[in-house]
Amino acid sequence: QGDWSSDVCSSDLDTLNVFPALGEVLERGRFVANVNTRPGWYYPPCRIDYGRLSVNMLTTCQIASDLPTLNHDNPSVSEYLLKAAEFWLRANPGGAQVAGIRIDAIKHINRPFARRLVKLVRRVNPNAVIFVEDFGGGSQSRTTDDILGSVGDVSTIDFSFTDSIRHFF
Repeated sequence: QGDWSSDVCSSDLDTLNVFPALGEVLERGRFVANVNTRPGWYYPPCRIDYGRLSVNMLTTCQIASDLPTLNHDNPSVSEYLLKAAEFWLRANPGGAQVAGIRIDAIKHINRPFARRLVKLVRRVNPNAVIFVEDFGGGSQSRTTDDILGSVGDVSTIDFSFTDSIRHFF
């Protein structure tokens, strides 16, 4: 709960792949991984150069210096995330259940894992709403077209349309 910045010099944040307070990954309260102690759970640090984007940058680089990207190619990581999604989709049987899922930062998630996640959601709840966040994308974006074509039965947040509506009104 303390000030994490005293542990990591701010100039180090640009070169390290860390969470504030070096966050841990837990499963039912049990330690699973930490950004510094579990090799292979996170992609190595790299920067996204928005002026010269590549598929590799979008799927393996961290979004921000303090927000590392999980390595979905690692079977332990992908299984952990799929189990977590299934847990939440099946939570509270007989009561109000999760009606859908948002897949955040879809352009930073490899397509095979995203397809597995969508299939899992459809298997657990065929009526679930699944929408993806493709910040900067929209109905006129090739990136969004690629995501919708390669991931499967999902909807997307159309930021371009939202921005147009806001500017109009």
